[in-house]
Amino acid sequence: MSRRTVRSGIIVGALVAGAAVLLCATAVLAGDADYRPVSRSRSVAVSDLQWRDEVRGRDLALRIYAPAGDDLLPLILLASDTRASAEDLAWLAGGLARRGYAGALLLRTAADSAAAIVDLPRDLSSALDQLTARDLASPLLAGRVDPHHMGCAGRGLGAFAALALAGQSSRTTEGARTSLRDMRIKAVIALCPPGPGAMGLEAGSWDRVAIPTLTVAAAPASGPMGGRRACAFDLMPGGHKYLLRVRGGEPALGGGPATTDGPAVSLVREWILQTALAFFDFHLRDSRRAETWLETAAIGEATSGDCRLDIH
Repeated sequence: MSRRTVRSGIIVGALVAGAAVLLCATAVLAGDADYRPVSRSRSVAVSDLQWRDEVRGRDLALRIYAPAGDDLLPLILLASDTRASAEDLAWLAGGLARRGYAGALLLRTAADSAAAIVDLPRDLSSALDQLTARDLASPLLAGRVDPHHMGCAGRGLGAFAALALAGQSSRTTEGARTSLRDMRIKAVIALCPPGPGAMGLEAGSWDRVAIPTLTVAAAPASGPMGGRRACAFDLMPGGHKYLLRVRGGEPALGGGPATTDGPAVSLVREWILQTALAFFDFHLRDSRRAETWLETAAIGEATSGDCRLDIH
């Protein structure tokens, strides 16, 4: 597999902690002086949406983050790891909403990893059904979801589900191979996704992931810039596939306690948020300035080597 490593730069102009307010970045980033991922900040409203998937007999719920107004919005569906609180991705949902996206965070997930292989991706597809329905029971998003520009983001088992909607296949506990691709999803971000040997995944599970994908992997706080959970990126076919390695990123991604020898959690989340915004701006909004930012910025230098972006 051919690969090129792009050192891109994110000059941090704001810190995000949980669902805290995202401030505008103040520095001009290398690569495109006119493009800054967080250059615009909008006020955000939050509301919950509950429904019952009658076909599967499942009660589901979303927490919706959307900027004030009545404009049409690209939608980002989010799912966390089933072993953690769904709210651990509120910082990402809220940050995306402040930049003009609708963020919809799945609150009720499958009980364990075995059930999640099928249930969690289908929960996400059920959420898309609700959010794109003409009779959407959410005053915050009614008539505002752009059905042609929708993406998905997830962490851990949520990343597994997001990639399933992108075309990743897996085997159930009975050995059956499943593919739950949802053609409505146009781009995916996977935070620390599982690799081969977990969740019924095999070396060929990512062969049909053809849409743009950003994988985020936590690298050790010191030593070589390796990166846990990078296997999915390595095994995907080329073409708009990105891997953001973040040194000491496990606490920010919910994978361990905060450490004294790595960057602050709020700072790591800011790096991830800015890269996520550029990724979705390019692949959902067709921003060529965002494409240039991804291709030519200097994240390695700007973060003193704490981040690195690989593209293939």
